[in-house]
Amino acid sequence: MNREVVGANVLVQQNSASPAKSVSNIRETLGVQLADNLDSAETVVLTEGVTDADIIGAVMKHMHAGAAEDLSTGRIVLKPTRGTGKLRAYLQREKSTGCRIIVVLDNDDAGELEAKNLNTGGFLDPKSIFILREPSLKPSEIEDLIEPSVYLDTLQQEFGRQFKSTHFADPHRKWSQSFALAANSLGVVGSDAENLTKAKVAVSNAVQVATTNPAKPSALPGFEALRFALWG
Repeated sequence: MNREVVGANVLVQQNSASPAKSVSNIRETLGVQLADNLDSAETVVLTEGVTDADIIGAVMKHMHAGAAEDLSTGRIVLKPTRGTGKLRAYLQREKSTGCRIIVVLDNDDAGELEAKNLNTGGFLDPKSIFILREPSLKPSEIEDLIEPSVYLDTLQQEFGRQFKSTHFADPHRKWSQSFALAANSLGVVGSDAENLTKAKVAVSNAVQVATTNPAKPSALPGFEALRFALWG
């Protein structure tokens, strides 16, 4: 099935062949059942983590008028895979649904390697693979693309410490590393892994209630490219 050029798919119905008009047209012919939101999705966006999916969805709602409806109805589904190691297994499963698939990865070694493997292994067209970047940072992850002013108060509420934007300004550390160092310097107690999870959820929650686009201006080109891929 060619998801990129829908008309390239020829459907045979009642002994008559004709080009497909839409993905839903193909799915109906293939007998794909529209049992739930995931199965009825026209596009599935696979992300590395849960908060990645939530943050991307929230940013898209500020960038496209129909995003909120498409995400709420399940026309477009943002699906976390919980790490690059599991992504290809999810990808193979989603291919069976007849959906168009887009993959969004972090700008770090694991993300770069997975993008290369997906491309060279023939798993996915490179046009459908996105690495969202903050140009001034390498490596970076989704939280690096968000203005710190959006989430600093939320981090303070979660941990009872005054985090500052300077804690997340080192261009050679991705957000998770910067948070771990900041939490340590501020005397935050508890498991590093659990604290990081709490911090990522706090950022995601802050992004989802932001009244203006929470993305850094420098990160907008990447988000805009993803928006165009989803809605044109």
